[in-house]
Amino acid sequence: MLCKSCGNFVDKYDLFCRFCGTKQAAQTVLRDFEIQNGVLVKYKGRKKNVVIPEGVRVIWDEAFINCKSVKNVTLPDGLHTIRSEAFSGCTALEEITAPNSIYYIGWQVFENCTSLKSISIPYGIEHINWGTFRNCTSLKSVTIPDSVMDIRHHAFENCSALESISIPDGVTDIHWAAFKKCTSLKSVTIPDSVMMIWRCAFENCTSLESITIPGSLKKIRKGAFSGCTSLTEVSVRDIEFKLESTAFKDCPLDEDSKKALGKYSVYSEE
Repeated sequence: MLCKSCGNFVDKYDLFCRFCGTKQAAQTVLRDFEIQNGVLVKYKGRKKNVVIPEGVRVIWDEAFINCKSVKNVTLPDGLHTIRSEAFSGCTALEEITAPNSIYYIGWQVFENCTSLKSISIPYGIEHINWGTFRNCTSLKSVTIPDSVMDIRHHAFENCSALESISIPDGVTDIHWAAFKKCTSLKSVTIPDSVMMIWRCAFENCTSLESITIPGSLKKIRKGAFSGCTSLTEVSVRDIEFKLESTAFKDCPLDEDSKKALGKYSVYSEE
C-alpha cells in the first residue's frame, strides 16, 4: 500500500510510514489475532476499528465474543464462514462490512449486539440461523438476499427497533419466534413461497397493523401473531391452509378479517 502522506510504499501491516512517520489509516496488527491455517480462532485486541487480515477464510466460534471495545469490523474478501457466537455480546459493534464470499453464518453470531444498526446479509447465505440477531435492539435496517430459504428460531427476536422487513421470494419457513417482540415492526412482506409460519413467529409485534396471507401457505401455528395488539387487517386469498388455535390471540381484527379467517377450521396441535 502507499503512504497517504508521502506516497512511498509501506507494508500493509506497518503502523507508521518508515519514510515520513505518518500513521497509516488502514492498519492491522497481527498480534491482535490468533490465526491457524486461515482460521481466525480468537481476537485478542482492544481496538474500536478492526480490519481482519487477508487470507482468513473462517471466523471460529466465539472469536470476538463479548469484545466490548469493537465498534467497526471489516471482513476480508474470500471469507466464507462465520461460526456460532463469533460476535455475540459485542455491545459496541455498530457496523460490519461483509464480502459476498460468505456462504455460512452460524447460530447466535450477532446475538446481543445492542448497537448494531444495519446489516446487509451477503448473497449466498441460505439460512438465517437460530438467534443470529436476537436482542439486537438498535437494528433498524436488514437486507435479506434472495438466496435465503428459511428464517430459523429466534433469528430476529427482540429486535425492538426494526420497523419493516421484506422477506424474499424463496423463503419457505418462518420459524419459531423468528420475529417475536419486534415491537416497532409495522410492515412485513410475506412472499408466496412461504409454506409455514411457526409458533410465536410474530408474537407481541405490537406495532404490526396488517398482513397478507400468501397463496403458498399450508399452516399458521399456535400463537404466530398472538399479542399483536395493533393487528386489525388480515388479507386472505381463497386458499386452503390449517389455522392453529391462538394464532391470532389478542389481535383486534376487523370484521372482514374475522370473516375471512372464520371459514378455516381452528384446531390444536401439540
